[in-house]
Amino acid sequence: MSKKLHLTTLLVTGLLVTQAAWGQGGSIFGSLTVSQTNNLNLTTQGTVDWAVWGTDKASLARNYGKIGGNAISSLTDINAGSPLRALGVFGAYGETTFDWTDGTPTPTGIGVFSGLQHNNNKGFVNEGFSLTVPAAQTSRRLVLYFTTNLGIASITAALSDVSVVPFSQTFNAIDSANLGGVLTLDFTAATAGQNLLVTIKLTSATSTGSNVAIQGATLAGALSTPVSITSTTLPGGTQGTPYSATITTSGGTAPFTWTALGLPQGLTINASGQITGTPNVNGSFPVTVTVTDSANSSASTSLNLSIRSNLIPLTVTG
Repeated sequence: MSKKLHLTTLLVTGLLVTQAAWGQGGSIFGSLTVSQTNNLNLTTQGTVDWAVWGTDKASLARNYGKIGGNAISSLTDINAGSPLRALGVFGAYGETTFDWTDGTPTPTGIGVFSGLQHNNNKGFVNEGFSLTVPAAQTSRRLVLYFTTNLGIASITAALSDVSVVPFSQTFNAIDSANLGGVLTLDFTAATAGQNLLVTIKLTSATSTGSNVAIQGATLAGALSTPVSITSTTLPGGTQGTPYSATITTSGGTAPFTWTALGLPQGLTINASGQITGTPNVNGSFPVTVTVTDSANSSASTSLNLSIRSNLIPLTVTG
């Protein structure tokens, strides 16, 4: 199968930069803009999930996020070595500020300052951050807010199924202090259960204070409903006799993984949610079944499994 590829790149400092790439079923369409917005509404834009970093905690985990949201991962520290610093405690420095009405641990935010950076005072190149979000065969949009201070940032985005050439671009802030940037990615995977990996790191520095900082991210698009287990009972079995039962589900994104705690000896659960085997004990067994989908949505339920004895009752006559 031939691989179709089309790339368009325009690099103009301070203006719109776009790139599109596709082939073998997946797609990534990206735009990179210089932008600073006050009171950007995360609730409106992040219909699936949103996250904010560097408000008052220098943590790779989100400081604030959408209630029930877990699609946007924690940050990964690239080439870790310098301590992290939360820029939100310093107030305005040219970054986008955020509003929300569906957040946790604080339900409402207005004009929140943010930004997580490396506090190295040495302008180390190749330091930065990465994050992942789930990707599927339906289009989704990730928007990432960041700043670059007196340097050039390299930004890449790649699908885990390698179905498309990765997005790759640079953000030029060589002569700019804390230049605000917005990365918008519309992406579709060729197969279900994939991830999009986004990386931003400093690749050129002109000052000991050169750095990149991640502020926040939003995710929108057609994510599946959380997985749930619909089975409410298990059929009974007989000791020493082959047994089979399938746990049913709704929602979620395949593939699924299964666990079952409390099964009688001789029975196991497989990757399709089937409990099979030959029980070699009898009795009543409370079984806890858990299913997890590729987007890390999970559900558990407790079911009772009754295994009868295979002994024939002795009848005494006379």
